[in-house]
Amino acid sequence: MVGLIRGARALHGQVRVRALVEPPTLLASAKGLVDENGAPVKVVIESLPVTGEIVVSIAGVTTREQAEALKGKKLFLPRAELPDPGEGAYYEADLQGLEARDAEGVALGSVVASHDYGAGAFVEIQPLDAAEPSFMLPFTAAYVPQVDSAQGFLVALVPEGWRMPVKVKTTRPPRTPRKSKRSAKSPVATSPADQGPSDTGAS
Repeated sequence: MVGLIRGARALHGQVRVRALVEPPTLLASAKGLVDENGAPVKVVIESLPVTGEIVVSIAGVTTREQAEALKGKKLFLPRAELPDPGEGAYYEADLQGLEARDAEGVALGSVVASHDYGAGAFVEIQPLDAAEPSFMLPFTAAYVPQVDSAQGFLVALVPEGWRMPVKVKTTRPPRTPRKSKRSAKSPVATSPADQGPSDTGAS
């Protein structure tokens, strides 16, 4: 997912979009932009980000009523059309499906999603036993010291007894990271200092 339509803007069919890719202008220049049903979407950017949103015109949408009907719709691009995220950064699609292993290389489960509720990026891990609920682990170097997309795994240091449940309900849709960046200090480009297993826990 590279964009989320937040609602109408003005009277002539423009919509507000939260761009989840950098640069936001990629939404207009990319050839493979589609909606959640796979239908092609052609956009023209009317204004660049203000409070995290851009204003765009969508081909075929000419009234405020049509624009309002698109609220909540998601926009997607093929992974091949996204720019290289850079060293130490990963797109959500790069993380999904990776095997989660402990420090000894023993399989723990697999990554089924990534989340960012505003306090930093997390990976959601489904244990090998499908009867066990999935849990979230901070996407920081302290908890995820290694990501090897080519080999299909990441190392997850899960503290004993750790089970941070996945949020089921939120007051807003979870933010899909533009890029999830795992470093010694920060799970995303701008976020608070890293916390490790020794100073953060959950039961």
